[in-house]
Amino acid sequence: MNRSPPPHDPAKNPTSSGASTPHPTATRLIGREQLEAAAEAYYAYCGAAWDDLDPKARAHYRTRMQLGLEAFVANIWRPISSAPRDGSAVLLFLHIEGRGDYIWMDLWDAQDRRWRLAPHGRPTHWTPLPGPPQP
Repeated sequence: MNRSPPPHDPAKNPTSSGASTPHPTATRLIGREQLEAAAEAYYAYCGAAWDDLDPKARAHYRTRMQLGLEAFVANIWRPISSAPRDGSAVLLFLHIEGRGDYIWMDLWDAQDRRWRLAPHGRPTHWTPLPGPPQP
């Protein structure tokens, strides 16, 4: 199991919509390349060419995308009660007092009614696995 920061707690790490400090996970997951791709995709949706856009306007679109992506990342972890119980692989989160935070991939065993890799684990949150890389 890998140690990782805990899921977003709005009381401890508000998103940019409520404060100016992004959630720590957002800064690791949203790099310059992801932000630029999101801003370009959003502007393309508006029907215009990114390269024709004024630099100040580009910065405005990047800021919009940064805020949206930070809010998404800050809320990426979902309560365990909503985890799929159909055998789908998911990432699970568990905090063990005195030992830290853990994230691991697992899937629900419907017959035994438990997680397969950590049957005695009591995860509190889950998130879907990301899709594979595009060629």
